[in-house]
Amino acid sequence: MLEFSVLGPMTVRQEGRVQPVPTVMLRRVLALLLARAGTPTSVDLLIDELWAERPPRSARRTLSAYVSRLRKLLGDHDRVESSPGFYAICPRPGELDVDTFHQLTEQAARARTTGDRSGAAAAMRAALALWRGRAFDGQRDTALVERTAEGLEQSRLSTFEDYIDFKLDAGATGDIVSQLDAMIGEHPYRERLRGQRMLALYRGGNRADALETFRRTHHVLVQDLGVEPAVKLQQLHQRMLAGDPTLATSFRTGRPS
Repeated sequence: MLEFSVLGPMTVRQEGRVQPVPTVMLRRVLALLLARAGTPTSVDLLIDELWAERPPRSARRTLSAYVSRLRKLLGDHDRVESSPGFYAICPRPGELDVDTFHQLTEQAARARTTGDRSGAAAAMRAALALWRGRAFDGQRDTALVERTAEGLEQSRLSTFEDYIDFKLDAGATGDIVSQLDAMIGEHPYRERLRGQRMLALYRGGNRADALETFRRTHHVLVQDLGVEPAVKLQQLHQRMLAGDPTLATSFRTGRPS
């Protein structure tokens, strides 16, 4: 069985063993095809991504040679499908971690729709556990892969925030602050994360630290971006200052992005 992992450094495993992809260009071709897994990618687009505005005259032959090497590496000619002017990798069920991630987030969404909160939380937790770092880490030197990776990062972030909401509603406080700190380190201007940190601290009895989180958020946003915190985050701050008793039991900060 082949396994393709891109939710972190790109890796290929065959029967559980890592299969090295030996050259920079071969890794780029594989990353481009995995970024559009299941979708035919035109030869022209691949050439543009691989060589930008200066493709060699032999670009088509060279790309064909890379695909042949990739097929040999994967041990199955059909793993890289081709049609006139197009190539595609079509992973089988369970072979690509991105597909599993999307299946789990869709499962979480269905569970939320039916009111199965524990099922939704479990699916989100499993989806987040697939991540080993930045998507396509080390292979984001082409525009197509960079765009795909950024989209995956946003999906991860939204899933993480939804999961934290569930944890907060279930009464978790201090145990999630460190998780929030790590994610805020990656997304320092994401106000929803900072609002969640404020609420986790407040519910854990650390009102002073919760208010300090808002002060630091205000400083970062004004200094770095020249903007004030969103109205919803300011309202959460005011409710904490006023000692709003409803903050102790329910998450009502809204979802500032």
